Amino acid sequence: MHEEGACVIAGCIATAEQWSEFSKEWESLLPVYGCKDKNGVLCFKTKLIDRMPDADVRMEAFYRCIERHVQGFIHCKFDGAELKRAKARVQIEGAEIEWHKFHTYMVCYRYLMDKFHIERPKMVEVIPITEKVDFYFDNRIDKKTIHGAWDEYIAGRPEDIRQFYGATPRFEDDNEFLPLQAADFWAGWVRKFYNGGNPQNIRLRDFGSFQKNGLKKFLNIEILINEDDMVENFIRIARNQLEEERPINDITFSQMNKIT
Repeated sequence: MHEEGACVIAGCIATAEQWSEFSKEWESLLPVYGCKDKNGVLCFKTKLIDRMPDADVRMEAFYRCIERHVQGFIHCKFDGAELKRAKARVQIEGAEIEWHKFHTYMVCYRYLMDKFHIERPKMVEVIPITEKVDFYFDNRIDKKTIHGAWDEYIAGRPEDIRQFYGATPRFEDDNEFLPLQAADFWAGWVRKFYNGGNPQNIRLRDFGSFQKNGLKKFLNIEILINEDDMVENFIRIARNQLEEERPINDITFSQMNKIT
């Protein structure tokens, strides 16, 4: 995840059965339209496909597979510069904030998990309210932090939302768990759309040389975070961890504006 420009976590939503069928088709496409990673393994990686002269043809082949099998698309986005400004705005008298724990991935991950489950009642046409949703992410070092804090995180969710959470998020190798390559596709394009000034293409699924097919309806979840959202969240997290009398300042408004 990049520190500048659009910071994005994105993926696709489908049932276990749909992902099984997807994986079979995706695997059959890799020898024809895929690329090889640094270890020589056949795969799909947006940044590698983009460098190929027939990138559009390859991209469309993989997108059509996604289109046939998924129920929806999801992404969480904020601007890296706004994260830096948000961190600069929050100060705690007599304490240093461990800002390294609030890097782009962890901020995006937390908002994704929070907002998705808060908005679940709005998704009932695609995801029945009785169904729990499990999240899979590409392997990264942050999984130790996320797994270690999962029980505490769930315990802190409101009771009416807690019921929607599935199992502890799983982190897998995207060469083995192929749905993660679909997530790489969508995240890459979402980032391009934002950085290129064409965010409307996300809902249109307009990739330039090709577009969406037919009238099939897809769930489209957009979680957009601005600087003020991040400041509010940082202050809330800090307040839950500090004694009540410790002042927390948002220095944009005033050094004397103490939020308790």
